[in-house]
Amino acid sequence: MTDTTLEVDLTKYAVAAGDPEKLVAMAGQCSLMVEKLPCDTDAQVTQVGTLLKQCKGQIKALEEQRKKLTRPILDAKYNIDNWFKTPITILETCEIQLKKKITDYHARVEQAQKAATQQLQQAHVQQDFATAIAISQNIPTPVKVDGISVVEKWTYNLVDISQVPRALMAVDDRAVREAIKQGHRTIPGLEVVLVKSVRSAST
Repeated sequence: MTDTTLEVDLTKYAVAAGDPEKLVAMAGQCSLMVEKLPCDTDAQVTQVGTLLKQCKGQIKALEEQRKKLTRPILDAKYNIDNWFKTPITILETCEIQLKKKITDYHARVEQAQKAATQQLQQAHVQQDFATAIAISQNIPTPVKVDGISVVEKWTYNLVDISQVPRALMAVDDRAVREAIKQGHRTIPGLEVVLVKSVRSAST
């Protein structure tokens, strides 16, 4: 392939933050040109590298403009969040306490139900039917409050990690990456691979 002069200058696309549609259109034009750029000869690679730096410069300019425009909004949001943060935190603590009270209440009722059931079984064994009837008529049940319900969900607590099936074990991604960073290239059960990426300055 012969060398070609690529008359593409991404820096001509000025920041136009006040016109979102224009920004999208300009980015689209860049995308179309970049897709067609050859990158085979020394001259072409040099040109692509130059365009890469220009493209990164445009990204940086857009990011700076975005931050400039959103800074007052973020500052206002920060102040508003602070106004509400303390009362919301207090009320969330109240919510947790109230939920615990209801959960504890249901636990007490459940214990009373179990005790009553045992007493009922004992009365039947002893053929004390009068007592059995009295107990059955007074087995406690939790009061129902409109809009409030107790949801049961199974979860777990780690007791002995050495007993956990391997199929349920997860790889510690952070630990693996730190080991590779420290120079480990052979890790049992893993393939350590070298992936190349391009870093670019901006213009």
